[in-house]
Formats: sequence, structure tokens, C-alpha cells
Amino acid sequence: MQTTPFSIRDFARRRCQGKVIGMKDKVSAIMVEEFLFGQGVRLVDYFIEQTPVSEMLCYRNTDGRNFDLPINDPALADAVLIRLKELGVRVVKLGRSYLQR
Repeated sequence: MQTTPFSIRDFARRRCQGKVIGMKDKVSAIMVEEFLFGQGVRLVDYFIEQTPVSEMLCYRNTDGRNFDLPINDPALADAVLIRLKELGVRVVKLGRSYLQR
């Protein structure tokens, strides 16, 4: 899987008005929605890869290739993952959880 060249540095600096999602740093619902859907990516294109120790936001482009979408802002990353789970996005579990014996 490749990492997308998409950068959120400028996006994360924007200040949006609206409902706050309640992270350490205030991230608005508008910011999350714009991040997820502002460039035309559809909900069905997103998925979350989950391992016993981490979660990675991923998406499928129009050519059918899968990409990781790392988010450098921890508050925005948490808010995006929470929102996608609320919307019922597909979660792909990788690896084995050693906590479940």
C-alpha cells in the first residue's frame, strides 16, 4: 500500500466555526467533514486498517488502488477516525491480538 502525497498542513491551520468534537485541541465537525469529503472522496472509498496497536486511515482512489492517509495532527486524526466509525466505515483488522487468549 502506498502513502498518498496529500498534505493537511495548510488545512489543519484553518479555523472553522461549528460544532466542536471535543479533542485536546479543538477540532470542529466542519473541519472533519471538509477534510474527508472536500476533495470529492466518497464514504465508500474510506476504510480503517486496525492492528492490535494502531489504526490507519486508508482510502481507495478512482483507479482502485489503496493508499494510507496519515494525518500529522493528532487531534484531527482522532476526530476523523471517530467520525468515520460513526458513519459505519469498513474496519479491516490486521494481525493477531495477543490480548485475546
